Amino acid sequence: MPARDAAVAFVTDCPDKGVTGIKFEIDDPDARPPSKGEIGLRWIGGSQYAPRQEGVTILRFDGHKSALLMSHIEVVGRRQTGARGAVMKTDFHEIRRLVAQQTYEILWWLRHVQSVGSSSRDSASSSNDGLRTFLDETDGR
Repeated sequence: MPARDAAVAFVTDCPDKGVTGIKFEIDDPDARPPSKGEIGLRWIGGSQYAPRQEGVTILRFDGHKSALLMSHIEVVGRRQTGARGAVMKTDFHEIRRLVAQQTYEILWWLRHVQSVGSSSRDSASSSNDGLRTFLDETDGR
């Protein structure tokens, strides 16, 4: 399945079962993923009973030099100086070129999926609670 179709299929399968009448499509069918770039996710977790944790996962796609960069730290105490720098000190894991390319292109196309139609619900909901940041260094968006 082409990466563009996989992105649409993924989003189509995700809405709650109570949401109906929404169709998903690509906003610009003529768009093409860049030949290289980085796409990632920075996250923060924890609770009042558990130490704060932060991490980053970045897919760097550059042909045969593709890699997955990952970090996961635990922040102990109230002072968080140096946490941002520590999070960006990632482990490096090589990825096979075709796996990296397919994953990179699916993630890139996800930004170009838009909804068409309306929902049977009165309001929309989101899992975006401000604790995750999507990183994209492909085309400046």
